[in-house]
Amino acid sequence: MRWKLSFIVLVLAVVVSACAAVPSQPVTVVETRVVEVVATATPEPVRENFIFVRPQEIVSLDPAIATESQSGIMIRNVYSRLVDLSYDGSELNADLAEGWEVSDDGLVYTFHLRDGVTFQDGTPLTAGDVVYSFDRMLSIGEGNASSFLEWMDVGSVEALDDSTVQFTLNAPFEAFLFILGKPLAPSILSQAWVEANATEDDPWATGFVASNMMGTGPYSFVEWVPNEFARMERYDDYYGGVAAIPSVVSMLGQDDTTTRLALEKGEVDAAQRLPDDMFRVMGSNPAVTVYQKPTTSSAFWVFNTNIEPYNDERVREAFALAVDYDGLMDGLVKDSGSRMNSPVYESMPFHHADLPLIERDVEKAKELLADAGYPDGLDIDLVYVDFGLLKQVSVVLQANLLEAGIRANLVEMPFNPFLEGVGEGTIGFYSWVSEPAYPLPMAVLARFTAEQIGQGLGANIAEYNDPEYDALIEQIRATEDEEELQALYQQAQEMVMDAMPWLLLYQENQYQAARADVKGFDFGAYNYLDLRDVTIEN
Repeated sequence: MRWKLSFIVLVLAVVVSACAAVPSQPVTVVETRVVEVVATATPEPVRENFIFVRPQEIVSLDPAIATESQSGIMIRNVYSRLVDLSYDGSELNADLAEGWEVSDDGLVYTFHLRDGVTFQDGTPLTAGDVVYSFDRMLSIGEGNASSFLEWMDVGSVEALDDSTVQFTLNAPFEAFLFILGKPLAPSILSQAWVEANATEDDPWATGFVASNMMGTGPYSFVEWVPNEFARMERYDDYYGGVAAIPSVVSMLGQDDTTTRLALEKGEVDAAQRLPDDMFRVMGSNPAVTVYQKPTTSSAFWVFNTNIEPYNDERVREAFALAVDYDGLMDGLVKDSGSRMNSPVYESMPFHHADLPLIERDVEKAKELLADAGYPDGLDIDLVYVDFGLLKQVSVVLQANLLEAGIRANLVEMPFNPFLEGVGEGTIGFYSWVSEPAYPLPMAVLARFTAEQIGQGLGANIAEYNDPEYDALIEQIRATEDEEELQALYQQAQEMVMDAMPWLLLYQENQYQAARADVKGFDFGAYNYLDLRDVTIEN
């Protein structure tokens, strides 16, 4: 296999940064070692380039609009944010802001910017750029930016001086800092750069920013050739210290077997997604290291509750009862996931541990279908994307549903048309892999409220609408007593599981693989690779 790219020969001095363990402390830079890299005119067989194979195409490079992880990997490494989430998503680290204060009423957040930060065109970062980036994001209000409109009520964002930014919320929001640390929407752009590429018809330059990048992060954007590759080069003036690897290539995988062979032969350095059985086999190859770890992602099928027959709760319950969960987990998923009794993860506060797992009952499923007006069963499209285990899971679901009289036609869709169909609400029953916006139960439970219908792919894509449920969520938001909150959160989880807008399958344990001499290849809990931590020993 030949990867059609050419690169520059570089010799690098490696300097890495250690993020502050406490948000108010500055990031310290630690010099480690010097590595001499020799490269040929092409990336094989010896490279100074880190080449990893991604499973899906990049959709948009605009931090305000992008919603999926492949775009997010680029954004995570080219742009920076005020604060940064740890790999497991549980802690906040300093980033562009080296410190901050929060008012006693939880409404005012004051951030102090790090000195000496420059954009990749050499211009200095100012508080004005931060204000502009948030004004732009809130004005666009779609895609990932919608999380700010969904979860919080931002009254104002102001520059108190060139190095101080103040956010004032109209209502307290406990997860505000976690949202600021997410790898996409809160990214900081250069006001001058965006305005230079804006037009009268596109005042926020969304068309330009969707395919171009310029931030303050450890890597500079070089090029993106759709359906082939994207390339970044390290930014040597990055405030957190020079990244170890000079050039990074994100290559779109063509098929799983080709990717596996390329990895084992050393033609690529890492692969993000392959079938689990391939990862297990590669685990015995000393040239490859296979990683397996829990993530914050879960796999489920979404019912669009506005489309027949999925607008009938009895039909949705019948689908859930038809699934052979034990067979699915033992025969296919194995250690790649664990079953869920609620959309709220076990690791989250107020998880309803006493909710039972759904058990298969084919006869009850048939009764529910007959009661809903489908005594002879029904014919449906089971829509999925070829991502991770979803294709194999689709085949299992097809066989399970058939036993209950549900005749499922498997429909595999390309990623981008699939996302468009989900966003437009035209697909009735489809696969989905998602993670909460922040590690608190409201990040999940609010996704079933009417206010989030039509608010983007991270919102209420099931289009579920129950005024009683909406009132309960508002009651939770207004409650501070821990005991009362526990009861209310449990009630909300019970209502979701009874209504079944999602057919819950499992929380993911993700496999990744890299060449044995690659260190630091870790997508973390939110599935966004931080390239600052990746090194190649040889």
